[in-house]
Amino acid sequence: MKYLILSLILFVACGGGTPTPPPAPLSASLPPEVPQYLRDLVDNKPTGITYHMDIQEACADNGNNGLFPTCNGGQSTGGKPNGPIKNFDGMWRENNPDGVALSPGDELLIHAGIYAPADCTPSTQTLSITFQGSQANPIRIRGEGMGITILEGGFDLDDFDAQGNGGCGPTNHIDDYHQVPRLRLGGQWGIIENLTIQGCYQVCVSFWSGYDFVWQEIEIAGGIEDGIKTTESSGRFLVWRGDFHGWAGGGEALDNFGADDTWYAHNTFHDNDRLIRPGVYGQVMWTKGGAHRVHIIENSFKDLIIESHALNLGGCCWNNWSPPGGKGNEPVATDVEALRNTFTNITFNPASTASYPGVLAVVGCWDCQAIGNTVVDSPNPFAVQATADNSNGWRVPPKNILFQDNLAVGIPNGRIVSATSLDELSTTTFSGNLYCLDESPTFSIKNESPDPMDWSAWQGRGFDTTSILATTANCPP
Repeated sequence: MKYLILSLILFVACGGGTPTPPPAPLSASLPPEVPQYLRDLVDNKPTGITYHMDIQEACADNGNNGLFPTCNGGQSTGGKPNGPIKNFDGMWRENNPDGVALSPGDELLIHAGIYAPADCTPSTQTLSITFQGSQANPIRIRGEGMGITILEGGFDLDDFDAQGNGGCGPTNHIDDYHQVPRLRLGGQWGIIENLTIQGCYQVCVSFWSGYDFVWQEIEIAGGIEDGIKTTESSGRFLVWRGDFHGWAGGGEALDNFGADDTWYAHNTFHDNDRLIRPGVYGQVMWTKGGAHRVHIIENSFKDLIIESHALNLGGCCWNNWSPPGGKGNEPVATDVEALRNTFTNITFNPASTASYPGVLAVVGCWDCQAIGNTVVDSPNPFAVQATADNSNGWRVPPKNILFQDNLAVGIPNGRIVSATSLDELSTTTFSGNLYCLDESPTFSIKNESPDPMDWSAWQGRGFDTTSILATTANCPP
């Protein structure tokens, strides 16, 4: 027996038994729809030099080589003192001709601290980052974590008086700070992660000409207008595991304007601002301005006050509507999908003039679908509308729309679907949805009778004929 026990001890001590499997790659947590080239970026490990930036390190200086997290006894490498650079003026050649330049495979590690602009002029307010990586060797910019490494924009509501005048630098009205992003991102093949961006005058982040990059685990807190705003010259990127909150009324947390082939997954949108523009609440996420192939998957929208929509497949805007012959008569978005997102405790501004609101809405979108989404404890879960501008007569109805396998449970006002005209529903399919509520369900189509209509009348028009209606107590799991 003693030999058996000794053998077991040696067997365990020497690493016998079933081998421990290697950890799953980080990309295994992504939704299965995300393409391989973005999954490879998520799993990428730096292959080049790691540079250090540390505003709190006493010896940090923009004349250092950035190769070491601390100063190394006065030694130097490559003709520059060893030690971290102090801030972004030590990185970008347009600000510092002798600054550090990142090559494919390199990484910039931004240590804990608050990195703020010198003043409010646009040239110092905006930090521009242009990736110049490669598919095999992307450039990585990494903080030490959300709430630890902070890019500060300087906006503070206390700097403004009751009339909205004040701010940083020359006195301006709060609505006069236009499109001044804290961070402007461009280039190709990069990864940026583990940061907080806060206190933004207007836009926190502009994806202005960037392709093939991953934006992950970044908190965006605030913004007089938008959290992230894309442009028509950006696309093929993934925004993943972000935390969006505190953006002001009249703006959006995420404005996918014109960008092509974009992916948004596992982000959380919550607690938009209630103080910057009292009584005015914006939207949360739009896909507009000619956006194409937008994928919105497994995100969480919760604890929000909105004007008309939380997630808008479509929306407005060919640059405030082009003149005849321009893009104003084209769809504002095509091939947009919302898959398995959750919406919890969404309320509407009681003073809103939106007559046909919807938590998840399709507005002027073509070939767009909402599948497997869940709306909980929120009124008006779904809406379908045209994109319209009454000032010049443009009107673009949605086309080829699918609402399928969605769940709405606990609908306080009983209104399930709102539409602003019957023709906007002519190519819209509602199928396989489950509606759980204790009120009498209603459906509203403007200028159609009855308005609102009941479940029988709604199904009589060919909608939701394969869907199920249940009480909340009998709602299937």
